[in-house]
Amino acid sequence: LHVKTKDLQDLLEYFGREQACYTSLLDLSRQQRSLIEDGQIDQLLSVLGHKQQILGQVSEIELRLRPFKENWDTVRRSLSSDDRGMVDAALSTVEELLGELIGIEKDSEQLLVSQMSHVRSELQEASTAREVSSAYSQFPAGEPRRMLDVSENT
Repeated sequence: LHVKTKDLQDLLEYFGREQACYTSLLDLSRQQRSLIEDGQIDQLLSVLGHKQQILGQVSEIELRLRPFKENWDTVRRSLSSDDRGMVDAALSTVEELLGELIGIEKDSEQLLVSQMSHVRSELQEASTAREVSSAYSQFPAGEPRRMLDVSENT
């Protein structure tokens, strides 16, 4: 596969579009992390929906890049050193953005798991408090509520 000028332009355009998508995803991921920290679930769902749309765009771009990627060694060898430098720089930027995006996503995932554990713990504490309250509410009205049911006169 020999890369023609049009193919090179397409390749660089696809990488540029991927860069734009990953930059948008990074912005949304930062918003996502903030929303998780603040517990703003409704807004979080909106951000996740928007991220899903952008991931759809990335998927379309990846389909267009597939013929280049399937023959990557041949594609690179057919490029002049200047063209190879442009492609490598574009690819490097995409890789950096993707690496940063993966890092933020992992942080957000850990934060979400931590918050879910905290909520689970609070729910268990509330459930235990209700059980204790329910146990003490079983005493008939007017009877003293004591910790131990023993006579004080013994």
